[in-house]
Amino acid sequence: MSTWIKVSLITIVIYGLLCVGLYAAMRQPPKVFGSVMSVLPAPVVMMGLPMRQLWQAARAGSVQAGDPAPDFDLPAVDRGSRVRLSDFRGIQPVVLVFGSYTCPPFRKDVPRINSIYHKYKDRAAFYLIYIQEAHPSDGWQLPSNVEAEVVFASPTNMEGRADLALACSRTVGIEFPALLDEISDPTEAAYTAWPSRICLVGKDGIVVYKSKPGPYGFLPDELEQALSKLLPG
Repeated sequence: MSTWIKVSLITIVIYGLLCVGLYAAMRQPPKVFGSVMSVLPAPVVMMGLPMRQLWQAARAGSVQAGDPAPDFDLPAVDRGSRVRLSDFRGIQPVVLVFGSYTCPPFRKDVPRINSIYHKYKDRAAFYLIYIQEAHPSDGWQLPSNVEAEVVFASPTNMEGRADLALACSRTVGIEFPALLDEISDPTEAAYTAWPSRICLVGKDGIVVYKSKPGPYGFLPDELEQALSKLLPG
């Protein structure tokens, strides 16, 4: 066997092991994955490995379009009321937008989601579900967040999460109501929603549309297409 073939085989094996290792990390809870990425050369990993394909496979989740939507009962951002998803059954569809302040792609797409909200708000309920931070200062911090002065540690209690959710809604300009996932993030886990995701639940309680995992799959235009089919006219 020539030296060139040996080197090629070794390279292929190393590449495969890196892909398997990264996929395994992606399957871990977000905090664990963020800790892994915070110590890796992220630009090299993202450019050298099939990050998008691995991410979409690892974060696909068990709930898909056509499945019953996992129920939840979550507090509003002001903690003065609660919202239960099943209460909308038989009444109207519900759009669930998952995200956090430290997720740059989520912040970027808020104006587009706001425009969809204004178009359909009389026929569908819209809620931001504020989940654990995508890129906290005590985890996988991003230079773009530092530049934008969006530098916050992961909240350790509901008061801290409510404060960040309020700051996010006001600063980014989110125009629809916000709910808080519990600190243990059961709703995020049920929908595999970290770092961002969009779901449309029909009034029968069935998932009509579930985006691919953010940031790659967080596409508001797909949501509008799904709403236009569900609520024509």
